[in-house]
Amino acid sequence: MPQDNSVTITIDEYFEYRGQYIGVCLGCGDTRDCCEPDADNYLCESCGEFKVQGADNLLAMGLVE
Repeated sequence: MPQDNSVTITIDEYFEYRGQYIGVCLGCGDTRDCCEPDADNYLCESCGEFKVQGADNLLAMGLVE
């Protein structure tokens, strides 16, 4: 899945986001609450794009440092 920008998170952020159900928008980089770890293309409340990924998807995409 192509990203608009190079969004990455740290391993510590991964565990925090996974535990707190936080997703990250691959379009603008903002975070969103209420996202399952396997969330795929949820609506971003900041930019309006359907590009929010859950923590497990970010890990699978290689976006966790």
